[in-house]
Amino acid sequence: MLNYEDLEPVQIKIHEFCEKCNVELLAGDETEYMSFTSVLINRPGLFLAGFKEYFGYFRIQLIGNAEHYYLKSLDEDKRNAAIESLFSQHIPCIIYSRGISPSEFEFEMAAKYHIPLMGAKSTTTYLSNIISNYLEEILAPMTTIHGTLMDVAGVGVLITGESGMGKSEAALELVQRGHRLISDDVVICKRISDKVVGTYPEKTKFLMEVRGLGIIDVAAMYGTGSVLNEEEIMLIVNLKNLTDKADCERVGSKIEHEKILDLEIPKYSVPVLAGRSVAVLIEVAVRNFRLKNMGQDAFETLLARTGLMK
Repeated sequence: MLNYEDLEPVQIKIHEFCEKCNVELLAGDETEYMSFTSVLINRPGLFLAGFKEYFGYFRIQLIGNAEHYYLKSLDEDKRNAAIESLFSQHIPCIIYSRGISPSEFEFEMAAKYHIPLMGAKSTTTYLSNIISNYLEEILAPMTTIHGTLMDVAGVGVLITGESGMGKSEAALELVQRGHRLISDDVVICKRISDKVVGTYPEKTKFLMEVRGLGIIDVAAMYGTGSVLNEEEIMLIVNLKNLTDKADCERVGSKIEHEKILDLEIPKYSVPVLAGRSVAVLIEVAVRNFRLKNMGQDAFETLLARTGLMK
């Protein structure tokens, strides 16, 4: 499992965070940066009530009705002491949900301890989900892979193989057959929760290199319906230059896997031989992958029919 408390720090401009999470900056400089190391969000109710063990000071602090009305129930001295204690923890920021407005004393503490204050009219639960999803995306572990990423019938397929194996040509034929390109040549992979999501480098967005033709713009040539911004990598098809049929899987008894960012992705190794349509084989691999996920395995059917299944 991904450790949500031990991620590499990422700095984000305050105005960018506000825009992405649909929150309003109430106090602070929008041109400054905030540093995040966790996708988790903290509700500081217990801390405000005096229980200060296990406090997630490195997390965003989210104040909803429960925290707001608890503070209002205290007399002024206790309320101000609890508020200053929270603001003095060097937290990234405080966000108020449900249209709650910070008190004058909270604005004073924000200036004193240099803590950005933000607000939104959204419910606390909804706002928490929006922020967590954004943090998960920007803090996700990342790597790059040489290959081509396609959406084939709703399945994200990473086509890999040595240079000259025909990855781009196979991808171009798949586009002509109605499937969609995400990235050619270089795929940026991010681990988001328990999924690996692939996208393109900005400089080569929807561009493809085809030997003999050069660079083509897939989106311009085939329309916006032929491309996607990102896709979960669910299957790897590795193109191999094999001439010995003995080196090829014949009946599908073995399931290969390859690790990307510590997650196991199913993999088919497909030999590139004269007369074979690699694009058709990739389509068949996707259909077979989907059938297996639904519990239909042709190899097990063969064993059952021959009486070899135990």
